[in-house]
Amino acid sequence: MKTLINEVSETVKILENDLPNLTEKEIIHLAIELHKLQAAQEANELFKKAFVMYNTDEYPGALEAIAIQLGFTLHKAEFLSKDFKVKDFDKF
Repeated sequence: MKTLINEVSETVKILENDLPNLTEKEIIHLAIELHKLQAAQEANELFKKAFVMYNTDEYPGALEAIAIQLGFTLHKAEFLSKDFKVKDFDKF
């Protein structure tokens, strides 16, 4: 948490120099939103790497490799994806 506060504080200082016409409240809000965006982009990259799918099993992604080890095939995956529904998604 301290690290996040320090990073946001540094961003605030940079934004104060770059955007002197904004109020302190606007600058702090912008700094927080920038860090949220950065965290979301990092999470997206992680998901891309985890969920990557290939046409061959030569270079599988992380979850794809687990599925292959469990014996899933493309036919089984297509069959399961039609019936797959997440209940109580908000709990995740």
